[in-house]
Amino acid sequence: MNHSIKYLIVFLISLGFKPSNAQLTISAGPGASFFLIGSQGITSDYWRYTSRPAPASQLYEPPAYNFWADYKLSKRSAVGLAACYQYFNFLPNIVYDSLQRRMTVSRLNIAGRYLYYYNRKDTTSSYIPYLGVRVGLSFWKGAAAPGTYPFTFYSSLSKKSWILPSVQGFWGFRCYPFTNVKNLGLNCELGIGTPYFVEAGLVYRFQKPN
Repeated sequence: MNHSIKYLIVFLISLGFKPSNAQLTISAGPGASFFLIGSQGITSDYWRYTSRPAPASQLYEPPAYNFWADYKLSKRSAVGLAACYQYFNFLPNIVYDSLQRRMTVSRLNIAGRYLYYYNRKDTTSSYIPYLGVRVGLSFWKGAAAPGTYPFTFYSSLSKKSWILPSVQGFWGFRCYPFTNVKNLGLNCELGIGTPYFVEAGLVYRFQKPN
């Protein structure tokens, strides 16, 4: 995994980009993804299995937690590393199911990303739109209590662990509306692929002195 990310960064740098007003940008924030389709599938199948309404089980599904850091190579491009973590807990109600075969499923995505800033000659401005691509690996882990239920989602997600490749294309923007803290801003991204379809958060840029 480490070698793959290293090769990706070396490849992007080798394309001929030269640093210009070097700038490191970091961001953290929540996001939403289709990861939760699995949890909803388990819940729906379980309701049909027990012939009970929603209180038959408890499902805890927080949003995806995202972090990324990008380094600007030129006025038009940047490369970076990103991580996204998400999980859900499924717990049947003991009134309807004495076995309580609880399940926890988590996914950690680690990837390299490339950004292209379009329609901007100066990426130090207050509004910065961009296009990007993200390539990496998703590390899945499933932990389930002994025993199985006779439906697809439970059996397919109760594996110990597995690794899958991930690819994502995205559009996003950053804005810096705070006059008192000019390097603190907001960001938003819309993506197709893994690990999210929308994410937003705070962003901070470290600029090289002129």
